[in-house]
Amino acid sequence: MTYSGVSVTVTDADIIKSRSFPVIMLQEIGMCVLLIASEMYILVPSPCLPAWHAIGLHLGLSLVYYALILRAVFLALRLKVNHLLLLHHADRNASSGQVTTAQEPGRSLSFVERSLLRHKLVLFIAVLSVGLGMIVFAAKSDGVCLYPGGYFDTLPTLTALTVSFFVFGITALWLLRTLEDTHNIRKDLMVAITVGLVTTTMGGVWAYMGLDFITPEMPRYFNSATLVPWWISIVNTTAVVLPCARAWAVVRRKRQALHGSGAEDANDMLFAKMLNRNDNVGIDIWQELKVFAVKDFAIESTLFLEELDRLQEDTIKKILLARKAADERTACGFRRESARRASNHGSGLGLTSPSLSATGSGITRAKCPPPWQKYMVESESLTPVPKETVEKWKRIHDNYVRSGAPNELNLSFAVAENVRVMVAEGTFTIGMFDQCREETIKLLFENTFQRTSSEFMNARESDLTVKKHILASQAVAEPTVSAAMPFS
Repeated sequence: MTYSGVSVTVTDADIIKSRSFPVIMLQEIGMCVLLIASEMYILVPSPCLPAWHAIGLHLGLSLVYYALILRAVFLALRLKVNHLLLLHHADRNASSGQVTTAQEPGRSLSFVERSLLRHKLVLFIAVLSVGLGMIVFAAKSDGVCLYPGGYFDTLPTLTALTVSFFVFGITALWLLRTLEDTHNIRKDLMVAITVGLVTTTMGGVWAYMGLDFITPEMPRYFNSATLVPWWISIVNTTAVVLPCARAWAVVRRKRQALHGSGAEDANDMLFAKMLNRNDNVGIDIWQELKVFAVKDFAIESTLFLEELDRLQEDTIKKILLARKAADERTACGFRRESARRASNHGSGLGLTSPSLSATGSGITRAKCPPPWQKYMVESESLTPVPKETVEKWKRIHDNYVRSGAPNELNLSFAVAENVRVMVAEGTFTIGMFDQCREETIKLLFENTFQRTSSEFMNARESDLTVKKHILASQAVAEPTVSAAMPFS
């Protein structure tokens, strides 16, 4: 599948909100353990460390090294799944990212989130088992006594762990060579491998050369126990500290902007224009958001909104046609009564149709109301859907709301359970998914859209209409790093 002519700018502003954050924190804990163990090696006057120091060193290395690889594997799996979902549910009428029937996978293609989490758990256990194996080996070998030296003559377990990291890390980089992801995992791996190769090579060379000919104290300060903390400190800075600092700065700028510039209204206006998709500009921005959602693991939200809005449009047309056919005589009577009242009262206004109404209140309903509310009043949300459309409504529940659904949404328990009860009772109404829609829109606005609002300026430089909206919302947008990425 090719997104021709669509460029997506990369940012890691909200990495602290991403799904990889627990793994990043695990990596951070491992780095701290390693740094403390290494510094104890230098500070403790004894030439031989206790066993728990060796255990802490090996465990810290295991967590630090393999947390990066775990993040890379998890990222590749999620991106593959999101690409398949987008292929499977692609909007054939979209101007960007359109696919033909021949390109579309089989209808049986699906992905269960629970299965992904199970695979991730198995992978995580396998990764930890490597570290635990190293610990056991170190505790029963001469690893309990770590004297100054390089990797290849005094630390066999550390050597095996380090070499395996480089092998698996370089393999992961090769497999992800065409990827530009929003969480910068490729960048973290590159930094870790590059700096790691330099420091380990220096440690091995210095160990074999013997630095005591310069000064007897030299091996105490330049050895594996000091080079490894340098390595991990650099990786820690690029992978954890800087992204969190950038995210904090963005949150701070957003709060300052929202307290006095009206930028919130500008962002709301742009988001509503995109979500309503009632002109070419809104459609184009929506397609760009879908491309970004693949990388941001939010594609199920955009697919749900597309399918639900389309189904509501089709269903409300059937309801109104049925009402028109059933109430044709009543409608004629209304028109006669309207003409009579207009002539009697000198007014050209007749009776208005009870099906037309203003939308509800709140940010979501006021600016992005469900399609059916364009034709019916809000109190008619309990109107039953036609029998011939029930299966389509049930399919929305099965694909997005049901527990363990292929594309299960991140909904609150109360909202999801309410829909599940209605489906179990066989009650299908025109507004049954409205709360699901509101929660999905809220998450999409607060997370994915806030991260991408500033990117539309770079992606659509020639569109003056989009520029007008983007310029007003720059006060709360995240500065980006240009990295054009056509998906293929």
